[in-house]
Amino acid sequence: MDIEMGILLSGATVIASVAVAYATVKFTGEANRRDTAILFSELKETNIKMDSHGEAIVELKTKQGAAITAKEVHEQYISRELFEMHKAHIDHRFDQTDSRFDRVDNNMGKILAELQNLKSVR
Repeated sequence: MDIEMGILLSGATVIASVAVAYATVKFTGEANRRDTAILFSELKETNIKMDSHGEAIVELKTKQGAAITAKEVHEQYISRELFEMHKAHIDHRFDQTDSRFDRVDNNMGKILAELQNLKSVR
């Protein structure tokens, strides 16, 4: 009966080992499926966030490309300042009350008079 008991004990050990291995594999497989599902949902959320961030980056780059640069602002400011200076100078030149400068219409009158003199001489 010793041999039968040994074989029976060995068979029971094998059956128990197979049952434990099956339970472990099944539990691990289910845990892996849950983890995989969670990872896929997180990956999906991450992809959605990346898409929205990508769109925001494209929008910001577009706005940056359309925005005026500091150099352009400086050029516009200088151009405007020069325009204002020249405008003030021209306004001053055409001012009829200022006798310090020869007025343009006086000079034009002198030129026309000279031209008429040349016509009358011929």
